[in-house]
Amino acid sequence: MKIDNLTLMNFRNYESLNISFGDLNIIYGLNGSGKTNIIEAIYTLALTKSFRINNDKVMIKKGKIKAKINGNVFKNNDENEFGVEISNEGKIVTINGEKQDKVSDYVSRINVILFNPSDTRLIDEAPSERRKLLNIEISQIYKEYLVMLANYQKILKQRNFYLRGMYVNGNYTSTYLDILTKKLIEYGSIICKYRENFIDNINKYITSNYEKIFGSGTLKVRYVSTFKKKDEETLFKRYKENYQKELSVGKTLEGIHHDDMYFR
Repeated sequence: MKIDNLTLMNFRNYESLNISFGDLNIIYGLNGSGKTNIIEAIYTLALTKSFRINNDKVMIKKGKIKAKINGNVFKNNDENEFGVEISNEGKIVTINGEKQDKVSDYVSRINVILFNPSDTRLIDEAPSERRKLLNIEISQIYKEYLVMLANYQKILKQRNFYLRGMYVNGNYTSTYLDILTKKLIEYGSIICKYRENFIDNINKYITSNYEKIFGSGTLKVRYVSTFKKKDEETLFKRYKENYQKELSVGKTLEGIHHDDMYFR
């Protein structure tokens, strides 16, 4: 895969920019000249979002109403033009000028790997940072994973909303909560399987590459999840046992608990 050309309009500090890339490219310049902005534009072109901020509108040049990123990408001897447009009304993604109704139909078409100083958070910070990495990387390979992740988050939001309703209104029954919980477990189990397979594939190559770089020693990634090797009935029973605890404090879930990966 190769990005042959990148065009920016009103993106960060660039009002207009057009770059043609070769096989190997080095971007250099003074501090604050916009080097990282170019990397951010490539990343956003691939994943439709920045690695630096969560608010897309920040990427629009001050005083402008929209920003555009376009790139011609060669992959498997085919060339396609990809585009991301950001405005106050939202975000539009296109392939060869055709608007894509779903982000999942766009993401996974361009694969990027980013090394960033903040990547040290993978080791030092909470498991959520490592799950975020897994979500980004797996979504670039399998668009079905992105769809499953979106479904999981939707059901999680519904379940938490209903759980808060049960906490406030004692007339709510647990029947609907059981339905949401079972669906949450169904999606969660599939997501964890994708993650487990992804880590297994990494471990096929990581040790030999680590030895080539450092000359000795081993490195392996270990994936740990309460969903692993447990059927849905067992997981539902576990959730069921926590119902009263959640209700007693009005607690809601943030996601798949005890789901993490370790480097050793």
